[in-house]
Amino acid sequence: MHDGFANGGCAYIAKRSFAALIDYGLCWGAIWAYTILFGEQTASGSYQVQGCIHVLAVMAIWILMLPLPELLWGHGIGKGIFGLRVAPLSDHNATPSLPAVIKRQIALFFDLGMCAGILGLIVILTSPKRQRLGDLWAETTVVDENDVIVT
Repeated sequence: MHDGFANGGCAYIAKRSFAALIDYGLCWGAIWAYTILFGEQTASGSYQVQGCIHVLAVMAIWILMLPLPELLWGHGIGKGIFGLRVAPLSDHNATPSLPAVIKRQIALFFDLGMCAGILGLIVILTSPKRQRLGDLWAETTVVDENDVIVT
């Protein structure tokens, strides 16, 4: 019987890492595609979008692909594929609250932005419940739906 953290083993860390690659890869891919489709090519050959409408569109892509699915179902596409979901520490059978989802998303700038995600990985590997900074702040964790949850 497990507590939902899959004992924090290598398989759990691998599933969580690949799920993140899928979730963030799809989000960045959608933003990249939007930029190519609706942006202008610069002198250097790259593309850019400018203006309030484009900023709002990019924010909408991000919200639709990362925080909204997490709020509604506890997972995005990547976590769903690997049978993982975000849950409050107080109830592993619940989905995270709006404030918890917002905290997790804000903390991504530190978890992924610092040293290309190495900081987030170090925190996950060293925390007892395998939480990243966003999980610690939001009082959530990522649980494996295939494990038996003890409440």
